[in-house]
Amino acid sequence: MSANGSLDTGFDPKANGFVISVAVQGDGKIVLGGTFTTLQPNGAAFATARQYVARVNADGSLDAGFDPKANNYVSTVAAQADGKILFGGDFSAVQPNGATSATLRTGIARVNADGSLDTGFDLHVGGLSDEVLSMAVQADGKILLGGDFSSLQPNGAPSATARRFVARVNADGSLDAGFDPAPNFTVNWVAVQADGKILLGGRFAALWPNGAASPTTRRYFARLNNDAATQTLSAPDASQVLWQRGGGSAEVSMVTFELSIDGGANWTFLGNGTRMGNTSNWQLTGLTLPASGQLRARGRTADGSGLIEQVAVFSFLTSIQQWKLTQLGDANAPDLGDTDFDGLVHLAEYALNLSPTAPSLPPPAERHLYAEGERLRMFFTRDPARNDVTLEVQSADSPAGPWTTVAASTLGGVTTGPGYVGGDDATPGLKTVEVRDTVDISPTTASRYLRVKVTH
Repeated sequence: MSANGSLDTGFDPKANGFVISVAVQGDGKIVLGGTFTTLQPNGAAFATARQYVARVNADGSLDAGFDPKANNYVSTVAAQADGKILFGGDFSAVQPNGATSATLRTGIARVNADGSLDTGFDLHVGGLSDEVLSMAVQADGKILLGGDFSSLQPNGAPSATARRFVARVNADGSLDAGFDPAPNFTVNWVAVQADGKILLGGRFAALWPNGAASPTTRRYFARLNNDAATQTLSAPDASQVLWQRGGGSAEVSMVTFELSIDGGANWTFLGNGTRMGNTSNWQLTGLTLPASGQLRARGRTADGSGLIEQVAVFSFLTSIQQWKLTQLGDANAPDLGDTDFDGLVHLAEYALNLSPTAPSLPPPAERHLYAEGERLRMFFTRDPARNDVTLEVQSADSPAGPWTTVAASTLGGVTTGPGYVGGDDATPGLKTVEVRDTVDISPTTASRYLRVKVTH
């Protein structure tokens, strides 16, 4: 259908039976699973045999080279990051792409992107109706299975392993031995949330997770903990955006990127993402991004049933440019400007955490008695995150100098020097730093001065 809900009249694959599951690939092709045995797409003169699983192009026409051919209905289909296709159902054999004979595959099979059998993935479900009803693919390649089974026998294992109604296998089809929620009846649906947690829906009333001594009541719907989901959305430079995904995150396809320059009130479409090789990472290149803004990435889950998104702020501004933009509305305001006419330039106010729009006073020097004698001291505030400036506290006998540095914080580093007293460290957050002169004040001292020098 169109955006307004009206029918897309040009799209008509015309299956002769139920379509139970759909997965949309990154290239726009659509994999169908169900009870059908033929398709007659878009007004074709004749129907084409497709036994329970098929793939159509984005316009609804048949992908003629893709014909996995299960021997009974397919309940669930999913696309992997590497282009391979998973399908599960009530079948016991497949005969892909005109193979001369069928190959035993009970309940689940995986084919390559061209529809040929992935012979290294030989996972058989057993017990009850031997049916896989639902699948979800994680970004780390692991595959969640839900259905009406009681055991799995992966990749030529000599014997089956008990797994009641839900299981997880690794990307190569081997069993993930540490994952065993053990519901007490059929799981019809599995899905992965954005945070990696796993949702189960079905006809169960309790679970015995990972060998628990007693069951926990969960009627028909439950959520499981999972490996941590990881995803990072960034703009490495103004020409590209990158969405890196891993762990228990849901695998996605059909990724899009958008840009907002007004805090998320409005979004502009940037383009469709491209998968980075066979990984779960996506990127879009050839862009000309502004100096700062927000990015939004969205992708459909591997079975096409859900939407995962992430929003992130990006900026190509330096720390002081971002401060100027926030405080003054102009990232390129002059370092030596003095908007509030208080005698302190923007650069000094940035380094000392003072306001550039309200009059401020510089850090004062005062007399203080230390164990070593009476000296001038000064307190100033610095932020370690402002790592593009150097702060030096200097002393002299005369305003004309010569000036001697007694303590310094270099490019956001901890303050050091013979005049440093305390208050500073490398942890995040504002620091109130105490610095003193290295010369004692005595009755014979005519004058003594302290100043702060800021360089950028």
